[in-house]
Amino acid sequence: MFAIYQGMATASAGLGDWTASIEYTVLCHALDPQQTEAQIVSIATPFWERPQRYQAGLNYFQQVDRLYPGRWWVQQNIGDLALKLGQQALADQSFAEAKRLKKAVND
Repeated sequence: MFAIYQGMATASAGLGDWTASIEYTVLCHALDPQQTEAQIVSIATPFWERPQRYQAGLNYFQQVDRLYPGRWWVQQNIGDLALKLGQQALADQSFAEAKRLKKAVND
């Protein structure tokens, strides 16, 4: 079932449907949280492919932040997408949080 849910999450991202994508990601998480975390980049790749999907990607990663709190890479993705959308304040905030979280992991 994991592979099916992951495929549906990725396909939904390709359609720009972040709500369906996060719903399938949550189903993956329920089956295997560690594998899901490792697959988030793959699942979210379609959000980066077209500018009209950037906002959906931002929404997706904001929900991923609730699923995997305290992950620097989630904040980094939020910052990158916010920057692409011209949301400088959110980008700056997210980059600062990513830096803080990454430093905490490395200390």
